[in-house]
Amino acid sequence: MCEARPFMMVENLFERASQIWLSLTPEDWIEVIGSQITAKITTSARPDLTENHLGLAQAVQLYEEKFGIIFLPDSGEDDENKVLQECLDRLGNPASIELGLAAKVRQQITEKSLNKLLEK
Repeated sequence: MCEARPFMMVENLFERASQIWLSLTPEDWIEVIGSQITAKITTSARPDLTENHLGLAQAVQLYEEKFGIIFLPDSGEDDENKVLQECLDRLGNPASIELGLAAKVRQQITEKSLNKLLEK
């Protein structure tokens, strides 16, 4: 991205970021997504957690163990039930499909971050 600067238009920035992201290998995606910080939920310290919240924590842990990356919900939902269902659904995916989905979500997060940066 640094080598591609300066960008004459915002659209060029997003286009180049997308090109670079899509040109990465699956191993690169795993490195980026796998290194994301994830909030671990400790049940003993949180007696106020709902059953669904605990279910989500367990599903996310299974996801991380299966795929070796953190779970990035595609739904963008704040609703725990929907995020839990999405995680459970995606646990059934083969690793190759799931990595593609996770990479797409990571790309969307990057685009949102770039938009926020440009608003400042």
